[in-house]
Amino acid sequence: MKSVFSLDSNIIPEMEFERDIMRATGITLDLTRFALSFGGAVLSGIAVRGIRNPTARNLFSTVVGFLLLYYPFGSHVLHGVITSLATYLVMWLIPRKCGTLAWLICFPYLTVLHVVNASGVNWNAGNLDFTGGQMVLTLKLISMAVCFQDANSKKDEELSSYQRAHVFRSLPSLLEYLGFVFAFGNLLAGPVIEFRDYQMWANREGPWDPRAKRVPWTGDFAAGVRAFVTAVLSVSFYLYMERTWNFRLLATPWYAAQPLLVKLVTMQARRRGAGGGTAARVVAAAAPALPLRPRAARRGVRPAHAAAVAQVIGTTYRTRYYFAWSLGHCSLAFAGLDFLKWDSQTQAGVWGRCRNAQPLKVEFCDSSRLLAGYWNTTTGTFLRRYVYERLTVPGKKPTFVTLMVTQLVSGVWHGLYPGYIMFFAGSAIFFAHSTVLFNWERAYVPPLLARSPLWWAAKVFLTKQGLDFLAMAFLWLTWRECVAAWASVHYLPLIYMSSVLVLGNVFPARAPRRAGGAAGAAGGDANGGGGGGDPVSGDHLHLGEGIKSALVDGAASRPDLANGVKQD
Repeated sequence: MKSVFSLDSNIIPEMEFERDIMRATGITLDLTRFALSFGGAVLSGIAVRGIRNPTARNLFSTVVGFLLLYYPFGSHVLHGVITSLATYLVMWLIPRKCGTLAWLICFPYLTVLHVVNASGVNWNAGNLDFTGGQMVLTLKLISMAVCFQDANSKKDEELSSYQRAHVFRSLPSLLEYLGFVFAFGNLLAGPVIEFRDYQMWANREGPWDPRAKRVPWTGDFAAGVRAFVTAVLSVSFYLYMERTWNFRLLATPWYAAQPLLVKLVTMQARRRGAGGGTAARVVAAAAPALPLRPRAARRGVRPAHAAAVAQVIGTTYRTRYYFAWSLGHCSLAFAGLDFLKWDSQTQAGVWGRCRNAQPLKVEFCDSSRLLAGYWNTTTGTFLRRYVYERLTVPGKKPTFVTLMVTQLVSGVWHGLYPGYIMFFAGSAIFFAHSTVLFNWERAYVPPLLARSPLWWAAKVFLTKQGLDFLAMAFLWLTWRECVAAWASVHYLPLIYMSSVLVLGNVFPARAPRRAGGAAGAAGGDANGGGGGGDPVSGDHLHLGEGIKSALVDGAASRPDLANGVKQD
């Protein structure tokens, strides 16, 4: 089986300018080609704007997208072709069950690729393969097939507003389908986009209809430039800071000798994030080889300075993912796909459909329930719309089991390593305990305290601490190393989160003192010091209800619909 799935050939010969880049940067040929493909995707986003004909747009998206993938990956891109054609076939032959069949085709195929390519270990080593692109493609194919199944198996009144906005009742042509699949380089690092959004953009329908209110090109380019600047700043910050503040500091005897409190804080440095894809690995490979102990360690970092050191390192490694996702966002924004809607009050344009991360809100988030709305948001939207909501029995509230299964699906999507399962199973507790804290805060914390910067700072610290504790498993992957990492701090963050979750169900918070009191105080922006807001209303939130926001309730930051239909 390994010989069948390990395709490895490329008819494009190595060229002199590639050798020059390799000598100047020290990175490998495939990483050089991947970086150049990313640049080509950004330029393609600009070029496709000038193509008005839908057929020509789809042809451009297909051909250019395929070439941008073949250039670095070679024959590995055939994995994407195989699953794409198989999904299209079941949509054509069995439309009433095609969504279910897409799950059964795409997810096992991706899992086999993870196993054959040892994706987690190879990614940590900085190696390149198509598995990251296949992960993005898997979500795109499943979401498309499920929407087509909904159109052919459900009545209109059985659909949610989100589903009604994304179903399509006619099978698209093969060219239109492949245009969506390859989308001028969208598989390089995402973000995940809905087929109906792509179809309306390609056909110039919905908000892109020339007969409708015209979307200003300046807004598209402003969104693209912001994303590009974010990517440049992120990669510059990473390449500069990683020279000194790299995570190898945490593998030294210095870390092992620190008191428990210092270890808990330093743990935040180990977070690498989830789903950054191949682009983040390119940045990692571009960083120069470093000694085991950087300057900070050689000088002797005192425990009093450990918190600052950890925060710098943690931010440094997250910027790799901001770089990758921002470039993907940049390409789609230049193409015009990022436009979201017209504001109902100001009538101004709103952009952000393809935004996958909001760096400042991630770094200063004060509630895990909100964090998922700022980090890898398009993947989170998929998990909510195509897993979490569909596992919930109609007429009943979602439960903790619903959340746990959803997070485990995310873990398997990343790969069959113990670390992924530990991280995503733990994240279910991470999200759920935050709902309890929110209810307690709005019921018992005085509004003056809830608005204070000190209270906000404490919540930011606890949120990042819980996340980065779990993320140690995402980094180490193997069972023995994950357990050792968690045991080094006596599992305290996990014990704390689990205890809060249990106590919240034993001693539920009473109703808020008044409608606009503590609840309003806790509803501020994660950057502004007002506490973690909740988009779900009600005096006391059922555990599963509050989880909706944790699974990327885009309504808080980016409504999903092209036509302005309100979400459920």
